[in-house]
Amino acid sequence: MKKISKLLLFATLLFFFFSCDKVDDLTIYGPGTASVLSASASAIAPIPSDSNNVVLTLDWTSPNYATDSNNTKYIIEIDSVGKNFANPIKTVVMAALTTSYTAKQINAALLARGYAFNVPVSMESRLISSYANNNERITSNTVAIKMTPYKVPPRVALPT
Repeated sequence: MKKISKLLLFATLLFFFFSCDKVDDLTIYGPGTASVLSASASAIAPIPSDSNNVVLTLDWTSPNYATDSNNTKYIIEIDSVGKNFANPIKTVVMAALTTSYTAKQINAALLARGYAFNVPVSMESRLISSYANNNERITSNTVAIKMTPYKVPPRVALPT
């Protein structure tokens, strides 16, 4: 009985070792390059009447990943100078090389962080590009932008 079980075990092991096919080597794609970020303005000081207007446009170059550009994810981070992007304002963009912000969006973000009205704040922006699944993350250059929050006028009912 022992000889039969050993022979069966040996035959099973031989079957597993010789029945496997070698898998071809996986394709390895080269890394991308760092994008170059640029801003449409170096200082933003909108007034309340500009709240729905675009006041900042960020553009960047393609990171040239080895796949279709529709599979590329971009994270724009904006934070005050010297904070090393510890708690940034983030915007995620898929498959585009530009994004825009209205005065209302910028103002709301600055006021949520507690910045004072009509006082310029030194901010910096950067871009992190990656594949859609966050692999191959590459950080761009940093762009300095001075942003000034405005006071939102109170809503007053019109007289009848």
